[in-house]
Amino acid sequence: MQVVLKWMAWFMQITLGTTAAESLNSCACIFLGQSEAPLLIKPYLMKMTASELHAVMTSGFACIAGSLFAAYISFGACPGYLLSSTVMSAPGSLACSKILFPETKRSKLQNIEDLELPKGEESNALECISNGAVMAVELVMAIVANLIVFLALLAFIDNVIGWTGSLIGYNDWSFELIVGYVFYPLAFVMGVTEDSEQTKTVAQLMGTKTVLNGKYLP
Repeated sequence: MQVVLKWMAWFMQITLGTTAAESLNSCACIFLGQSEAPLLIKPYLMKMTASELHAVMTSGFACIAGSLFAAYISFGACPGYLLSSTVMSAPGSLACSKILFPETKRSKLQNIEDLELPKGEESNALECISNGAVMAVELVMAIVANLIVFLALLAFIDNVIGWTGSLIGYNDWSFELIVGYVFYPLAFVMGVTEDSEQTKTVAQLMGTKTVLNGKYLP
């Protein structure tokens, strides 16, 4: 996979003019998730510019993690559409990122040759599996802890908004309702314009997804 990612990153770099680190991360997001892809460039994160870090985060939000493919397919989504969308999102996320946060400094990771992907030091498959499991525990625990915190925070905000609304006679107030109105113009611009209720639903999902992980959307 490292060889494939390097070739893909090289092609994206010469076609889009992006740096090596952000190109490699964007390609890795096609196969991995937002949490796993940056691990490939972990030794270089401290050397990256603010614009490159913005591109790393944008690529993570734009692409679909491989672990979510099965979940989305079980919901009835077309596998072909999912695959094509995540492949197109890789270069698209870099383009949008550079429009929103242009590069103003000279990167230390201009060329793909400047990157040395980490190589395993394990002597056999069992050692590789064991070390991978140990590394995954730390990452999984960090994700679980963040999800618990943000789910609790969202529930608290939702209850506060509902309680405030009930005091003034609006019992239907909720966090989803408010973010639905906030993101409504963006959903409308995206093309969800046939039905105002559908536009509102998409806007609510966009607002909730900004706070929560995709697995926990209603």
